[in-house]
Amino acid sequence: MRLDYTLYALAIVFFLITAVLFFIVTDQNAQNIYMIVTVTVGALSLIVGYCMKPQVKTAAVQQPAPSITQEVVSQPVPQAPVAVEAPVAPAPKAQAPAMKKPVAPPAPAANASASELTQIRGISKARANQLKANGIKSIKALAEASPTDLAAKLEVSPKIVKMWIGTAKKLVK
Repeated sequence: MRLDYTLYALAIVFFLITAVLFFIVTDQNAQNIYMIVTVTVGALSLIVGYCMKPQVKTAAVQQPAPSITQEVVSQPVPQAPVAVEAPVAPAPKAQAPAMKKPVAPPAPAANASASELTQIRGISKARANQLKANGIKSIKALAEASPTDLAAKLEVSPKIVKMWIGTAKKLVK
């Protein structure tokens, strides 16, 4: 049983005690003290119960993290400042290390192997071989597949297959 339900029940009990004490206790001073105490404890039970209520977490759509090459391509390459000095004696100039040009990820080929499918998060080599055995040999073929049919063939959740297909559609574009 969840703790918040227990605290709500405790608050109801204290409110019922308050109502009963209102009619039973005849001494006005004692009645005021009892009522203040029971109402305060009941209200605190409600507040703590509400704070202990489990939070509902919405499922966030996870986007695949951009690869390092994509980040490098999208950001400008910083240029090293060049200092110009008149040397007294000719000395070899220090050169900034040459930066390698980022290589764009290869476009999916029509005759891709199972390793191409492993680019998608959640698809291992074994799962890629299963997909290949079921006629899905490329990311393009995965993007065009039916999620319910493929989930039934692979015996996995349709949600997972929908995530794979969504990622495949993004990669095909």
